[in-house]
Amino acid sequence: MSSSLQEKPLNIDGNINQGVSIGLALTSNPDVVGVELCEENVRFSLRIFDGEAFNNFGDLDFPRNIGGSVLTDSGKVFCLGPDEWMIIDDVSKKNQYDELIKTASGTLSCSIVDISHRNIGLRVSGPQVEAFLNGSCPLDLSLKSFPVGKCTRTVFANAEIILCRQKEFEFYVECWRSFAPYIVALMEKTIVELV
Repeated sequence: MSSSLQEKPLNIDGNINQGVSIGLALTSNPDVVGVELCEENVRFSLRIFDGEAFNNFGDLDFPRNIGGSVLTDSGKVFCLGPDEWMIIDDVSKKNQYDELIKTASGTLSCSIVDISHRNIGLRVSGPQVEAFLNGSCPLDLSLKSFPVGKCTRTVFANAEIILCRQKEFEFYVECWRSFAPYIVALMEKTIVELV
C-alpha cells in the first residue's frame, strides 16, 4: 500500500515535519496488527557510575537488571547497559526533569543528555505483532523468550531500535527520528504481506 495515504503525520512543535507518516495500511487492520505514532515525549539518556546515585532522582524508579524496564501510565525507564538508562516521559514533565537533573548533576558522577528531539516512539500491537516484527527483527519475540517488561537494543532491518514489550500483544519501538520513514515504509510493506 502506498505511504501517500497519511493518517497521522509527525509534526514537532507545529513547524518541523520529518516526513514521517503512519499510512492507512498500518492503522486500518487492528485484527492483524496496528502501528501508532506515540505522542511527543521528553527523553533522556542517562549514564550513572555510582550505585548510590539513584537516591538523588526522587521517586523515579530505575530497573537494575540490563534489559529491564519500569513502565508507568505516563513514562518508561529502560536499563540498556550496566550503567546506562533511557528515561521517556510525558513532555509536560520536562521542567520537573530539568530541575531534577540540575540538582543531581551538581552532586553526581553521571552523564545526562536530553535526546527528546532525536527519537520518536511507535506503539505496535495486535494478535500477529510477533510475526509482524520478526519480519525485520532477528530476535525471538515469543512471550517466553521476550516477556512483558523486557527491553533491548536491536535492529529493524538495517535501523537500530530499542524494543520493549509493554503487554502480551503490544510492543514499543523507539528509533531515531531520521530512521522513522525507513522503518515505517518497511512496516507498511510487511503488513501488506501479512494480510
